[in-house]
Amino acid sequence: MWNDHDHEGTTIDWEGFEAEIARIDRETEELKQTRNLYVSEPLYRGQRDANWHLKTTLDRQGPGMTLGKYLTIMERIQPQIERVSGKKWPNLKKEVSELRQNGLSSMWLFPVEDANTKEILQFMVYVRQYGFPSALLDWTSDPYRAAFFAFSGVAADTQKVAIYLLRTRVGLGTEAKGDIEAVATEIGPRIENTSERHDRQHAQYMWCVKKSVSGKCLDYYVFTDHEQVVNVPGFRMEGEIDVDTDEAGNPLIAENVVQKYTLPASERRKALASLAKRNINKCTLFGPTPDDLLEDLWNELVVDSTV
Repeated sequence: MWNDHDHEGTTIDWEGFEAEIARIDRETEELKQTRNLYVSEPLYRGQRDANWHLKTTLDRQGPGMTLGKYLTIMERIQPQIERVSGKKWPNLKKEVSELRQNGLSSMWLFPVEDANTKEILQFMVYVRQYGFPSALLDWTSDPYRAAFFAFSGVAADTQKVAIYLLRTRVGLGTEAKGDIEAVATEIGPRIENTSERHDRQHAQYMWCVKKSVSGKCLDYYVFTDHEQVVNVPGFRMEGEIDVDTDEAGNPLIAENVVQKYTLPASERRKALASLAKRNINKCTLFGPTPDDLLEDLWNELVVDSTV
């Protein structure tokens, strides 16, 4: 369980973060080679203020919304989104109707393709990419893309930004959950018929849901704070030996392991200059627009200057 102390994170500069990326990659390979366990690939999330919590846009604008109510909103906006985007999600209403009729026995069953919720998921990702309040917390498999989201658009009075590392699982299986405990589900990366921004950003997602009471009704499922289901500091390695074991020496399951790195906002110019050399900017992450191109050119020309 996350607590206030854990929000401080590990403070490093830009060079330290780049070194940490290399260390994480080495650790990932060590974990895969030294243990016959499932090891998820690291995911990253950048936030423009280190004081922000791990909250979705829906958490901030409509806290406590149920799955049933959110799906009703998806149905209502679908016609307008289809007219503007030119995309179609012809089975969305059918999928929602079937979910309402049958109910949901477990959060693990949704959203996954074999649960007949494919177009619901596609539509949710599409509107999330264009800024509609969403229950999806977005992550990326690329730490440098996460760094861009952390440093781009930082407010003048911000002291530190944050970049989060997430591993959804390191262990033998999945930790058992009670019927009304909060559950986080990983979604992606392969999601069809969505915005090209999804691919440009190497995006993946999580959502967190908790049952208010036992039962299958969609209105019993409430979107909740992701910080209820993350673990800090999670697994660690010492000399290629896993030290997170029980008394018998068996490896412990580590789910949703999060490490938070805080970087001074004053590192912004240095970070954006490094990212520009990697061709990571607004145009490459969101698609070219005149406004974004001009901002990228400014960063490339001025970010290393002393002006």
